[in-house]
Amino acid sequence: MSDHSERYSIFLMRHGEPEPVSSIALSAVDMASWIAAYDATTITADKPPVATQKIADTVQAIVCSPLLRARASAERLSPLGAFVINNDAREADLPHNRWRFPRLPPKIWAVIFRIGWLGDFRPNSESLAASRQRAEWVADALVEHARTHGSVLLVGHGVMNALIAQSLRDRGWTGPRLPARSYWQVSAYLAPQAI
Repeated sequence: MSDHSERYSIFLMRHGEPEPVSSIALSAVDMASWIAAYDATTITADKPPVATQKIADTVQAIVCSPLLRARASAERLSPLGAFVINNDAREADLPHNRWRFPRLPPKIWAVIFRIGWLGDFRPNSESLAASRQRAEWVADALVEHARTHGSVLLVGHGVMNALIAQSLRDRGWTGPRLPARSYWQVSAYLAPQAI
């Protein structure tokens, strides 16, 4: 158990680079299959940066999303499998619709649908409010891990990490408003003096 006088730390990391998924133009209705394929991908063979591996080697707990790209990243950082899966840490759903036209590259659809989702466009996905609620639950779990162990690393995703960071900052934790979005990059959040 950590001494309550120390500053607890939570690290938020985006998973490693996923293996490529098809970039062929498709209709919005086909995005459901593309999203499923993306969620089933693992990561490339790239090694995590030395600074990221050092954090993983020194934190007292590692937590990860259940999605394969996050689990594979946690396994790369902790080959002995010393991590905990938190189902609520999965990426915020990407909406999609049943439009058959136009046909656009999947990454363009992803940007369009994510922007729409921020404005409460959410067919076939949870709402922003529901994602924020999950982020609160993950933040609760991370704070508890930090209290118990002193430090914890979450291997997560871009949007969900941003929502978790907002929740931590709302609780008085100090760290960047938006966590690092590059693959394998880590952002640190320090606890208030008393939690």
